[in-house]
Amino acid sequence: MKVAVVDIGSNAIRSTFYGIDQIHGDELLMKKLSYLRLPIRLGEDVFKDGKISLSKVSKVLSMAHAFKHLCMIHEVTDYRLVATSAMREAENGHELIELVKSQKEVEIELISGDEEAEMIFESIFLCEQVKANTSYMTIDVGGGSTEITFLNKGKRCEAKSFRLGSVRCQSEVDSEEWSRFQSWIKKYAEQYKPRKAIGTGGNINKMHRLCGVRNNKTLSLKDFEAKVEYLKQFTYKELVEEEKLKTDRADVIIPASNIYLEAMKQAQVKEIIVPKVGLAEGVARKLFRRHLES
Repeated sequence: MKVAVVDIGSNAIRSTFYGIDQIHGDELLMKKLSYLRLPIRLGEDVFKDGKISLSKVSKVLSMAHAFKHLCMIHEVTDYRLVATSAMREAENGHELIELVKSQKEVEIELISGDEEAEMIFESIFLCEQVKANTSYMTIDVGGGSTEITFLNKGKRCEAKSFRLGSVRCQSEVDSEEWSRFQSWIKKYAEQYKPRKAIGTGGNINKMHRLCGVRNNKTLSLKDFEAKVEYLKQFTYKELVEEEKLKTDRADVIIPASNIYLEAMKQAQVKEIIVPKVGLAEGVARKLFRRHLES
């Protein structure tokens, strides 16, 4: 059995194909068969002009066309295309969804910030560093929104989505939303006392590698902050040419990192686990379970 997931984010569109590696009782081990990241930055249009431009509408249609053919090649059993912050907020978001459905016979689902957080929760306990009897705060920074969840003894206790993201916060940050973000985290951190943070998203994955941390090791707040300060001395061009960052990563990695750092500081946690899983893994896991149960 194979499934496919398309994560239509604010900074990029990612298509991932999964198979089942092993099944042990209720435990499902997936394997990633193929991954394709397209630098289609919907948030660039939406957070500036309120709608998706015609050029990006065309690219989304082309993506859907290509995705259908890839599903045929991989012989997938089921798939889901899920869209997050930028598509939710775009004036023409629903219009684009209908266009993709009528022209390409592919259905895109708009998911809320709460559902996004729930899907990420589905995948993080696969990481061996995450213990079921411990308290954590998860931080998922996307292009347009940030999802914060407090976990205690394997259960989701509190979760909230904020209009803060790497693309949205490139030029300026909404000071009122930033204050809500800080006070909400501080309030629930005092209640649940998380021992560590768990970070998901492309930018924290990249920072984890840039800091030279091994896959199964946590990243300290001190090292994380030091690396961000180091990167701030470079121009965009230098980050691409000298630090070898992708062109659509170099301009958002600092704004994203600032969100992770602030969340950690407000919660008073000194380490962050980076399991390198996220929305797509959670969606795929639910697809597999649905078919195995039926």
